[in-house]
Amino acid sequence: GSGKTTTMYALLREIAARRPRRSVMTIEDPVETVVDSISQSELDPVSGLTLASALKSAVRQDSEVLLVSEIRDPDTAEAAIQASLTGHLIFSSLHSTDVASALRRLTQLGVPHHLVRSGVRAVINQRLLRKICGTCKAGGNASSQDGNEASQPVALASEQNTVCVDCAGTGYRGRFAIAQIVRLDTSDPVGEALADTLQAGESIQRMRAAAREQGATDLHDLADSYVQGGVTDAAEVYRVLGKRENIGV
Repeated sequence: GSGKTTTMYALLREIAARRPRRSVMTIEDPVETVVDSISQSELDPVSGLTLASALKSAVRQDSEVLLVSEIRDPDTAEAAIQASLTGHLIFSSLHSTDVASALRRLTQLGVPHHLVRSGVRAVINQRLLRKICGTCKAGGNASSQDGNEASQPVALASEQNTVCVDCAGTGYRGRFAIAQIVRLDTSDPVGEALADTLQAGESIQRMRAAAREQGATDLHDLADSYVQGGVTDAAEVYRVLGKRENIGV
C-alpha cells in the first residue's frame, strides 16, 4: 500500500521509452499491469516456476533489465544480487521500514555485507499520504442534503453538520507519494555512510545515526514540509509513519 509497484512500473516505462531496443523482462506474482514492449511473466509454483528459478532463467536469456515483484526469501535475494553483479539492472521491492532496515534485511536473507554494498545501486523508501480535501479546506464543502456551501471559511466537513460530496466527509481526497532516495556510491555521502556501517556490522540504530550525520532527511522530515504547506495534516502523517523515533548512537 505504499505505491512500490506503481513506482517500479513507472521506471520500466521510462527505460523502455528512452531505449526501445533494450531487453526488459518482469517476473511477477501476479502480473498487475500489462506494459507494452516489455516481456512479462507470472509465477506458477505448481510447475516449479518460483521467483528464484524464474530470475535465473531470465538472466540466462540475457535480459538487460529485470523486475522482480518482491524479494521475500534467501534464494531470490541471492539470485537478484548475483544478477546485479553480472551487469543486469534489477528492480524489486522489499518490505522494511526505511533504507537502513532494507539493507539490513538483505543481509538477514543471507546476502554477505560486501555483496550488498557492491550489488545495490539505490534504495527508494516511500509512503502514500492522503491529501486534505480542497473543497473542505476552502470552506466550500457542499451538503449532500441541500447542496449549499458551508458558511465557515476554513473548516473540514467533520467539523460541520454537512457531508462533503467530494470526500464523503472523510476530509481527504487523493493521495501523493513521499520518497527518500539514497544511492549507494561515492556521489551520495548518506549512502556511503550506510554502506560503511553495514559492512562494519553496526546496528540499525548506528546506521541511521551515521546517515543523519551526513545530512539525511527521513520521511518524517518530508511529511512535515507538506503539513506546513497545508497539503496533508499531522494526523495523516502519524497514521502512516507513526511516531518519530529519536535517532541516537
